[in-house]
Amino acid sequence: MLQKLAHRRLIFVTGKGGTGKTTLVTSLGMHLASLGHKVLLAEVDNARPTLGGYFDRDIGYSPVRVGVNLDAVNLDFANALRSYLERVVPVQRLVRLILRNTIVRTFLFATPGARETVILGQVNHLYKRTAERPGDDSGDRRDWDHLIVDMPASGHAVSLFGTPLTIQKLFRVGPLRNEAETVLTAFSDEAHVALVMISIAEEMSINETLETMDKVRGFGWPPLTGVVLNRHPAVAFDGDERAALRTLEAAVAEGAPPGNVDAVVDSAAATRIAQRRSDEALARLEQAVDGAVHRVPFVSGGSVEVARGLAEILGQLAQGEGEVGS
Repeated sequence: MLQKLAHRRLIFVTGKGGTGKTTLVTSLGMHLASLGHKVLLAEVDNARPTLGGYFDRDIGYSPVRVGVNLDAVNLDFANALRSYLERVVPVQRLVRLILRNTIVRTFLFATPGARETVILGQVNHLYKRTAERPGDDSGDRRDWDHLIVDMPASGHAVSLFGTPLTIQKLFRVGPLRNEAETVLTAFSDEAHVALVMISIAEEMSINETLETMDKVRGFGWPPLTGVVLNRHPAVAFDGDERAALRTLEAAVAEGAPPGNVDAVVDSAAATRIAQRRSDEALARLEQAVDGAVHRVPFVSGGSVEVARGLAEILGQLAQGEGEVGS
């Protein structure tokens, strides 16, 4: 899957809330940036933006540099609406008048699918900047190699993905329909667009992941590339753990077990139960996406440490897949 993502210009990421979606977006961006790729991370219409917390800085509507080869942006609706109107209405003074008019603003906010179409249109506007532009002799004819979009949680993401199809049914002509058709054409491109879903080994999360995949496939876009199963418990014991087990085994054999032996046994049993549940979840997901599932272990620490740790893990996974191209 990581090999495929290294060749995709637009990557959508979604999943049930609490599964580590924004962490995955950040880690994937860090991983691709470490390969020398220019990456833009985009948070979409989030009332409480979280992406900036991974870089200890505020992230606004204009892209800002947050690391080597790594930029970030927050696509809030108010600014996206202004950008949309500026593309549709060529006279800036009229744009200002529209935005100041209470009746017009109410219509724009209340029109079914308008908010979602405007947001997706701005994603497409940034996506175009990942394509090579002719007539530039500098040798650097694109702003970014990848746009990674931190979508809302899967329920809201499904609404976003379904909006262009709804707009086509509601409007026969007009700028919203034109924008919806442009988005559908751009985001259905399997050669350059990918959808990655993230889940954890919990029943509700797995069910929601499978339901979302079914709905997205029904829409016909964006192309589903794979699933990340987050916080997958490691099966093998490391060297220190094996040494501790040998010590415990010897103590039990001598009839002098340590006082905390019950706690150790309970902990091992709980770990094995978690492993079994995760293996069952993995099997369900692999069946749904023909094996395109990446397992990543639990990484402890704050958000920044977790993102960096996961980025290193993604790098190791990519090496396991083979050399990742640019």
